[in-house]
Amino acid sequence: MSVIATLNVGANGATTLAGTSAGISTAADRERFLKLHRRAGLHIAGANSAASELYSSTKIPLVILARSTQSNISHGREIINTSDGLKSVMREIKARFPAPIVVEAGPTLLTALVNEGCIDEIELSISPILGDGNFINHIELLSQFTITVDENIDGTRLLHGRYNGDSAYR
Repeated sequence: MSVIATLNVGANGATTLAGTSAGISTAADRERFLKLHRRAGLHIAGANSAASELYSSTKIPLVILARSTQSNISHGREIINTSDGLKSVMREIKARFPAPIVVEAGPTLLTALVNEGCIDEIELSISPILGDGNFINHIELLSQFTITVDENIDGTRLLHGRYNGDSAYR
């Protein structure tokens, strides 16, 4: 059972353009994203992602990770407070939902999840489009993964990697 993080970054390391990831998405990125999401047992989003992206129409269960459960972003979805630590929250989630679990998080939450050993795999798209916000050092992030797929489709680099460290679930 895998917890798979997805992230799309622009050529300059930005994860958003005009406040949303859609601005830096390409057809190749979108196709891969939708394929993974359609087979997911659960989607996990960070509070900021849930506030800026469109999750109201997803038919797959969605859990929003937040430092506070006092939020207006729930769209009727479960909000889990992460103040007690990401490992325990992710263990609980993994026990409750079928795999694969797909994590859509911005740079701050994604980096924390990777550093805590809560991500098993990553699907990273590097778009040729320049974004304008929420920057991440994707080279540093990828250093924690063994890249198993590296392909280029119409200028978009699509990477898949497996976590190098000890996962919180092993």
